[in-house]
Amino acid sequence: MRKAYWDRPKARTKAKLEMLRYYLGAWFEILANATNADGKHRFDELAYLDGFCGRGEYADGQDGSPLIAVRFANSVAAKRSDLTIHVILVDEIKKNIAHLNTLDPIKKPHPNVKIYAIHGSFDDTVLGVFDRLSVPRNAPTFSFVDPNGIIRSPEYTFSKLIRNQSSELFINFMEGYVNRFIEHQRDDIREAFISAIGPEPAERVLAATDRIAAISQEYMQMLRSYGRYVRNFQMRNEKNVRDNAFFFCGNSRLGFMKIKEAMWKIDPENGREFSAYAFAQLQVQDQLFKPEPYLHDLKSEVLECFAEGKVVTGRELKDWADFKSERFLYKHLRYVLEELVADEAIAYRAPASATKKRRKNTWPDDGLFNFPREAQLRAK
Repeated sequence: MRKAYWDRPKARTKAKLEMLRYYLGAWFEILANATNADGKHRFDELAYLDGFCGRGEYADGQDGSPLIAVRFANSVAAKRSDLTIHVILVDEIKKNIAHLNTLDPIKKPHPNVKIYAIHGSFDDTVLGVFDRLSVPRNAPTFSFVDPNGIIRSPEYTFSKLIRNQSSELFINFMEGYVNRFIEHQRDDIREAFISAIGPEPAERVLAATDRIAAISQEYMQMLRSYGRYVRNFQMRNEKNVRDNAFFFCGNSRLGFMKIKEAMWKIDPENGREFSAYAFAQLQVQDQLFKPEPYLHDLKSEVLECFAEGKVVTGRELKDWADFKSERFLYKHLRYVLEELVADEAIAYRAPASATKKRRKNTWPDDGLFNFPREAQLRAK
């Protein structure tokens, strides 16, 4: 990769790394401390894979993804002496691996952190790497895949990386790159694109008015065959054009909630995209007010989901928001519930055990919410 890229991270790269930092901090801590019913640690080994790791740092001193992961791994290993963490760093550029090996956190990790800095292509190196390095089949794995292009034959690649129910993927998919070359009739790009999502989805994309939105939906649908929880986050370039998107895929409810939290950290208004153009505009303006979440979509979503004359508990609504809503979290829903109750779009009944007045925007788990069939109409 060109040297200038490593001078300092651009706005979109910084957003990506912040998202990764937030999520990995939670991932390492949660899995290292997970216990079984008998109170014993659930996992003895964890594995982090960076399939396109790069140099590990930027010229201005900011950490790249390998250092972010290694620092978390070292911190967690220092707290638990019986935990082994495998950090697998792969890059096809030899100079990147050479530079990576000069960095102190890589050269001097915690004794229980095993670092493998490997020079090689993604396809030739990553597939089967967990088995070659004797990572146990039940070890949770997090695979960060950030290619400069397209992953061919993902049905084969992802099935190898999602090796157990505790495995997760975080993928950078170059939607804008694909769309630009499709428009120019590049046969090699079309073939790679068809390989990435399949012939029938590719035909639907080619026929769509908004191809990038169609690519995103088809890619998410493809990933659902590997993980129960799938989420994407759109990136816009300096011209505010959709360029690439990050996709999360896994089977952990808690992981799904944490990746949504990470995305809301980057986009506090909508939790779904970062624009380098909008970011640059904010730098030249006085930002007097902190962005607030835009929750109108959540109001429509919760009413559509529960407007069947149902009575549901506060706990059920909390679980729905954190683990079933594609984009929102319970911390958002509690404000929407306050508005819906105030507008009499839904009814609320406090639990019999309640002895104190409920504080605004807080809801007990055993409180009851009645969603009448006409709730959607009454809320408009």
